[in-house]
Amino acid sequence: MIGTRFVVLKMKNIICAGVFALIGILILIALITLITPKRKSEATSYIPGTYAAEIILQNKPITVYVTVDESEIQAIHLSDMDEAQALFYPLFKPTMESIAKEIIQKQTTNIATQPDNMYTGKVLIDAVNDALFKAIAKSEA
Repeated sequence: MIGTRFVVLKMKNIICAGVFALIGILILIALITLITPKRKSEATSYIPGTYAAEIILQNKPITVYVTVDESEIQAIHLSDMDEAQALFYPLFKPTMESIAKEIIQKQTTNIATQPDNMYTGKVLIDAVNDALFKAIAKSEA
């Protein structure tokens, strides 16, 4: 029986296959967009210098200093805490050191904080963001 064969396709099956193919293509485009690194032209430009933001602990300020050049965060550090502040907030210095290292490495403040120092980390990241806001070139702000 050699002859012409007919293939019958239901319209419902064709539409489902088309929808799934479209969803697959959209997911693939989203993944490619998320995985590709930012171009240098999209990076934030800063006014070089050292900028400060204050955190109030026990009615006394602690200053967070952020040093930037034109395109990168160079350094982040705390001003000296007095003994009472260091005693009541023992996580501040070690948390700042780990957060500063990660921010400088990734060049972003969008980092995850550890669960055991989540609130301390949020306070410090907010202070770094305040200082970086002062450093952003006015044409971008």
